[in-house]
Amino acid sequence: MMGSYELTGSSLKFGPLATTRMACPSMDAEQAYLGALGATTRYEVAGTTLTLFGAGGPVVRLEAAGAPPN
Repeated sequence: MMGSYELTGSSLKFGPLATTRMACPSMDAEQAYLGALGATTRYEVAGTTLTLFGAGGPVVRLEAAGAPPN
């Protein structure tokens, strides 16, 4: 995945993103993930969890690899 982003304080906006189709078992999952990134307007970090928010609330929560569940 590659692309650009704008970060100002806790405001976050992703620019056009490009992906390859190499080793993608589910294009539906990829499209959902890209949609969540495209809807992102801000972010929040709590411990090992990154939450991306859109206009209507959380769009995705990401947990650091190897981190114990909250």
